[in-house]
Amino acid sequence: MDVTTDGCLTMSAHVSTVCQSAFYQLRHHLWTVSQFVYVSCQLDYCNGLLYGVADSQLRRLSLL
Repeated sequence: MDVTTDGCLTMSAHVSTVCQSAFYQLRHHLWTVSQFVYVSCQLDYCNGLLYGVADSQLRRLSLL
């Protein structure tokens, strides 16, 4: 990453650029993680009902 400066060398332009980039990365990664958490919750939903289900069916779920 390049350092962005202004005429007074206050580094405010650089700090703004770093913050903007960091917030973008955070939003991107949180979106990715939230999709995984949603899928994980859906897979775990009512998993107690799977007690006694055939092993072949459980294997199919474990591959997800």
